[in-house]
Amino acid sequence: LCGSISHTGGLTAAVVWQPPGPAASAIGIDVERIGRLTPETYETVFTPGERDALRALSEPEREIYSTAMFSIKEAVYKAQYPLTGRYVDYDEIEIALKSAREHATGEIMPSVRHQVDAFKPFGIAAFWHRTGGHVVAGAVMRALRP
Repeated sequence: LCGSISHTGGLTAAVVWQPPGPAASAIGIDVERIGRLTPETYETVFTPGERDALRALSEPEREIYSTAMFSIKEAVYKAQYPLTGRYVDYDEIEIALKSAREHATGEIMPSVRHQVDAFKPFGIAAFWHRTGGHVVAGAVMRALRP
């Protein structure tokens, strides 16, 4: 079994998973309050490409998407650490989200890009969902070969 926990003002989440088969696997979950990030923090948590994507959004979309992108990065970090034991900085993971206009529900499978050698033996799947004033994000990492 593997699991992850997260909490923020007004929301707590926990997940436990029994991965199928013998492949090394881990899971991460994160919850964040929408609007927690400010444009002043973007420089430290987002890549130049992510910042460009955020600038193209309206202010309400930017609050939601910046929270989702940050939360996905946190979930990926929590999933990868038991497998790699590696500290990963925010700029080593890049999240690409599709437009809110394409996905009205907020449930989106983002693209997770990285240049982290320690991640290469693993596949990464991530999701996020908006619930009220919060974002919940999750990530699963599984070895590509058992």
